Amino acid sequence: MKRPKLAYLPSPQEAPTLSVPDAGRLAFDLGRTASYAAARRGEFPIIRMGGKVRVSTALLWERLTGRPYEPAPAQTPAAQPLPRARNNRRRPANDHAGRAAQHNALVTTDSGEAL
Repeated sequence: MKRPKLAYLPSPQEAPTLSVPDAGRLAFDLGRTASYAAARRGEFPIIRMGGKVRVSTALLWERLTGRPYEPAPAQTPAAQPLPRARNNRRRPANDHAGRAAQHNALVTTDSGEAL
């Protein structure tokens, strides 16, 4: 087998399992047939479920490095600026009927008659 390429292998959080051809291609640059042959020989940590054969990414990392996979410590995200306050008191663009009602209310007499 060729030397493993850990940089191309996704973390178990990104992809818990891979197909056999994908695991062979990403980890060792193997083709489809060679990947299935390696899985048959037990060189890949396979999981059989129904008719599917998958490779456990966490177990593959462990087998390639000799130690359990440990995720990188979580980085705290940079502080994001607060969104700008919006002016919610804007009037709608077409408020002619409302303006006419306001005008009529201002030009009435004390008895309620319009001038």
